Amino acid sequence: MILKRYKIALLLTCFSFSILVQAQKITYPHTAFWTKTEATEIFPNKFGVGTDFIVRSNSGLNDFNIFTKWHRVSIRPWFHYQFSENLRVSVSPVSYFATSEYHGKPEDLNSRTYNEMRTTFQVLHHHKMMGEKFTHTFRHWYEIRYRNPFEDNNFTFTRYRIRYRLRYLINKDYYSENQLVYTYISNEIMTNFGNNIVYNMFSQNRIQLAVGYRFLNSMRFELRYMNRYRSRPTGFEYDNTHALMAGLFIDQISRIGRRDIRPVRFFD
Repeated sequence: MILKRYKIALLLTCFSFSILVQAQKITYPHTAFWTKTEATEIFPNKFGVGTDFIVRSNSGLNDFNIFTKWHRVSIRPWFHYQFSENLRVSVSPVSYFATSEYHGKPEDLNSRTYNEMRTTFQVLHHHKMMGEKFTHTFRHWYEIRYRNPFEDNNFTFTRYRIRYRLRYLINKDYYSENQLVYTYISNEIMTNFGNNIVYNMFSQNRIQLAVGYRFLNSMRFELRYMNRYRSRPTGFEYDNTHALMAGLFIDQISRIGRRDIRPVRFFD
């Protein structure tokens, strides 16, 4: 009886705390436009190289113009080792990020643009079901981030990031057929661990609806709608972004336009 009462009291406490947290939560709405260009080459010995280039813009305070202000510009080189068709380990020794924070409240207008150099280690694993109809993607990142490295207020911190994504291919069973138009829906959740994560290990959640076209055997163009829910460092403030995304991806540079090889199977 005592144990039963304790369980009921514990449940009521958790429920009350949940209600309190929800009541204190503040969400700031945004719109954005994201672009990403990515190219990869895996050599016969399973080693490889790649790069990605990102440009993002978003709305300002109290407006919904996706081009009001720029949000991020980054370029990141990669060195890969392809253990299997679905498992890749990568390192980016030095990458560059310039970031301007979201403007959701008047105090955000005082935030400075910051520059970062990052060293990133990544493990990327796909688990595919029903051909490529369902794809589970597990991504582990360990980052060493050098904030404002050439200024007096520079500092360094580390971050371990875990990302899980479930993607469902709506109209086809495979992505890898040439001249293929495909659509998919996906949900990705991200968590952060690090020496500056104080209140909230939850980083963000991304729901995406996309249409893509594969051409020249190993190139893809995708147009996506994304609903992104991201936590702020305070633990009770969040940014909710509705974004339009455009991406150009080269899954294997040497296979562009070639027809004498099997279709590209590995992709992010």
